[in-house]
Order: sequence, then structure tokens, then C-alpha cells
Amino acid sequence: MDRLPAVLRVLHDIATENSGERSVDARGLLTQLDLSFVSLDTFRRLLGDAKVLSDMLQSPSLDLAMAVDLISALKDSLQEYRSETFVDNLWASIVKTAIECSIAIQSPEKKRSQKVSSRLGGSVITST
Repeated sequence: MDRLPAVLRVLHDIATENSGERSVDARGLLTQLDLSFVSLDTFRRLLGDAKVLSDMLQSPSLDLAMAVDLISALKDSLQEYRSETFVDNLWASIVKTAIECSIAIQSPEKKRSQKVSSRLGGSVITST
């Protein structure tokens, strides 16, 4: 996440080149990097804490009392993550990253609406 602006700049530079498949791949990656990608920072934070606990629980020098304390600390952290202030701060961080990377915060509207076939309009399918 720290290097996301640099990665996007490199992809943009490659996309503007006339290098065939390489620029097509870069354009494809750029179209997939949207607000939902930046929102994955939520999982990075949540799963990062769980990974730290997992690594510590695998330590051979860990005793039962310390393991209980570590699990309790993770439960407290996860309970804190459920608060509105944490969610607001997390959303502010996601929006800030999106703005830094010139990623649209509003999702684009559908490009075209789905039309029901004139043959199937008004019919009900009851079996395959």
C-alpha cells in the first residue's frame, strides 16, 4: 500500500508506450485497480493482526498463559475494530490513498442496461 502510487505511475508509463502486449497488460491492470482494490487495506490490517498472533502461537517458547493473553489481546483489537471511529478512520485512510493515486471514489455507473429478449419478455421459466 505504501508503494501503490509508484506502481500506478509505472503502469501508466508502460500503458502509454507503444510496446504491444506489455502496454495492453498495463492498461488491463490499471482498469482493475479501483476503489475496491484500495479497500483491500481493510483485510491487510485485520489479517495482519491475525498473522502476528499465528506466528507467536507457533513459537516453541510460548507457554499457555502467554497464549491466552495473546488471544485475548487479538479479541480486544477485533472488538475495537468494530467501533465507528475505527471504521471512519479506516475509510478516511482508504479515501486518502485513492485520492493520492487518482482513483475514482464513486463507482462508475453501468455502461449499458440489460435488456430482456423480446421472445422471453413476460414469460416465466419453471424448469431447466
